[in-house]
Amino acid sequence: MSERLVVVIMAGGAGTRFWPLSTPELPKQFMTAFGDRSFYQQAVARARTLVPESDILVVTSRAFLGLARSQAPGIPPDQVIGEPERRDTAPAVALASVLAASRWPGCMTVVMPADHVIHGKEEFRGTIAVAVERARDGALVTLGIPPTHPSTAYGYIELEPEGAQPGQPGQHARKVRRFVEKPGPEKARELAEAGLLWNSGIFVWKAETILAEIERHLPAVHGAMAPLGASFPTGTFAADLAEAFRASPTISIDYGVMEKASGVHCVPATFRWSDVGGWNAALDLLAADDDHGNRTRGKVIHDSCHGSLLLSTDPERTLLCSNLRDLVVASTEEGVLVCPRDEVDGIKPLVTRVMESGGRSPRVDHRPWGHYVILADLPDHKVKRIVVDPRQRLSLQRHRKRSEHWHVVSGTAVVTRGDEDIEVRAGESVDIPCGAWHRVRNPGRDRLVFIEVQRGTYFGEDDIERREDDYGRTETV
Repeated sequence: MSERLVVVIMAGGAGTRFWPLSTPELPKQFMTAFGDRSFYQQAVARARTLVPESDILVVTSRAFLGLARSQAPGIPPDQVIGEPERRDTAPAVALASVLAASRWPGCMTVVMPADHVIHGKEEFRGTIAVAVERARDGALVTLGIPPTHPSTAYGYIELEPEGAQPGQPGQHARKVRRFVEKPGPEKARELAEAGLLWNSGIFVWKAETILAEIERHLPAVHGAMAPLGASFPTGTFAADLAEAFRASPTISIDYGVMEKASGVHCVPATFRWSDVGGWNAALDLLAADDDHGNRTRGKVIHDSCHGSLLLSTDPERTLLCSNLRDLVVASTEEGVLVCPRDEVDGIKPLVTRVMESGGRSPRVDHRPWGHYVILADLPDHKVKRIVVDPRQRLSLQRHRKRSEHWHVVSGTAVVTRGDEDIEVRAGESVDIPCGAWHRVRNPGRDRLVFIEVQRGTYFGEDDIERREDDYGRTETV
């Protein structure tokens, strides 16, 4: 093909149905509990069957910039983009399309989620090739999945009858008659029996084509994102990106564009597909460990259990299970889930209650520059292990209610404290007085690790006042 092909990986989802394994601090696309590679890393490997890593764009949450870059180090860092806030898929697609059109004028784009599992590399490549051929003529193309069972978890796609298409042998794109929102159980059975396809959320189009459709149907989204092509990837991009997302409405690309545009086509996929939407889907990813159909991960001891998924991520505690049948039991530092397999996909309302309770205290939190682990959280002090990725730095900030003591474990830190810059090597320490402006930078090629001891009257993350930030976070939080 003459046009350049660019793959956009959408890696900003929350994955709450995998609680307590998936959390807001580590959503399911970055988990490695089901294999050596996360779903995101599998998506990157899948993209590499289509294009080199230099032609991949990633759109994720700003908090996961460091995680996304470290899990896929071959992708140029400036092509991993962090959304400053969630605005659903239409702004993300608009952003990626603006940046792709700016860097690779005239390009075709394949947009795919990071949290899917696809089996059949050649079938995947073949399906994408058919979609690219149709998109070359200006169509918006989606991939449809032939359903294996009636499902209420997916939207459906109804195609025009075969007779409305010119005779084409083998796999080909067909015009979409309509999109159907996620149905109830009876409607799902009716749609599956009628031959409608699941909506995969994988799209192929020219960047300029989807931008024109977004401008037509979602002018506010287009108006917010279009100027970003001029500042990508300059020093003002992070601040411009934050402003664009504040100005953009929240809406999905399916509802905002695909259901309204004319000339939408669909290619029925020939590969095996799962969006791994919850624990039951995960059962298909794990082979049974014994003759009773149990699947175990981590430090687990069980007896007289049948057909159960038993998982623990805590290496210091044993999960002991006896006489269980058809249950999901998952134990992590976030919490413990015990639920019948046939009910586990309905836990989302309960997880929402947990998230809204205000009682959560996550031990691991990912930030654009790296991550930290809370080692102790007591009334008079708090201790963190902080990891700063190579060439990254934290914001210039101060605290009103605490002082900090930093001890470098590995690497070298360049610490700004007031008007001075201090080089702190492994085994050395530095103190940050309450109210002092400060920041830390990792100038090296390896990760910087240091222990932070906070002392004061309050240790919440909202006691941060930022003055300068590489990621556009200059608000007080």
